[in-house]
Amino acid sequence: ITSFGIFVDIGDGFEGLIHISRIPVKPEEKLEDHYKVGDPITAVLIKIDSEQKKIALSIKDLERKNEREFMSQYIKKDNQPSTSSLGAFMKKEE
Repeated sequence: ITSFGIFVDIGDGFEGLIHISRIPVKPEEKLEDHYKVGDPITAVLIKIDSEQKKIALSIKDLERKNEREFMSQYIKKDNQPSTSSLGAFMKKEE
């Protein structure tokens, strides 16, 4: 854990970095208040730089992906809009 992010052992001798801008913490909070060395972390791969041997990971992008997956069950699949003076209606898929 550094001032600019968290290095994560992803196995087989590889290490990735979750930059602080990709971690959902408030600017006034310290990473050490939320994460400890050895804690398991779930993140999504966002970039591999094979020339510089760097792997970039993100927790924020994983959260956004999960939100999109959740919201996709409410998106209307047909082309018929359903609106009223109150706004748009969505139906949850069963």
